[in-house]
Amino acid sequence: DMVQTPTIQEFAADLGIFCDNLDDDELGIYIVDSFDGLCSDEDIAEFEDRKADYEKGKSYNKGSYDMTKQKYSSKLFRTLSQTLKGKNVLLIIISQIRDNVGGMGVKWTVSGGKALKFYSSVRLFLKSKEQFIKRDRSIGYCANVKAIKSRSKHPNRDCNINILFEYGIDNIASNVDYLFDLKDSQGKIDKVKSKSVS
Repeated sequence: DMVQTPTIQEFAADLGIFCDNLDDDELGIYIVDSFDGLCSDEDIAEFEDRKADYEKGKSYNKGSYDMTKQKYSSKLFRTLSQTLKGKNVLLIIISQIRDNVGGMGVKWTVSGGKALKFYSSVRLFLKSKEQFIKRDRSIGYCANVKAIKSRSKHPNRDCNINILFEYGIDNIASNVDYLFDLKDSQGKIDKVKSKSVS
């Protein structure tokens, strides 16, 4: 089922209901697309206050609620991590990166604070490489996928996958490219290697 949950509080409540409705022998998959699109109840309250003051001709002089999402995220994932594990639920969260202005070391970050990074078991970083063009129209692209965090035996691996619009991951072509090492660092087919395979 697809559910619209505009706030992080509503997302937490819906995820809790999702877990409660699963039987002990069931496996659940819950996908959030995207975490950046979630605001908090306080953000909505601030917007309504600003709107009301504007309609009355007043200036808005109250404080900002900018840290609410980060604080709630930390509390949410701390309490839900054991629930998800006990209920056999795979939680997939899609998030966008943004420039880490003024930050040391890492050039980019994600919204929602550090809780999302800390409590995740696997973090995959996707970067678009080569566009697939057919009849002057883009039909997909090659994405480089790097595991920047993985609680597995072999972390920090990367590979190229082919993603086609209105289809998804082209797993057959992606596997062939990987097995025969046909893609270069830019996601383009190595013509010399491809000829030797064919």
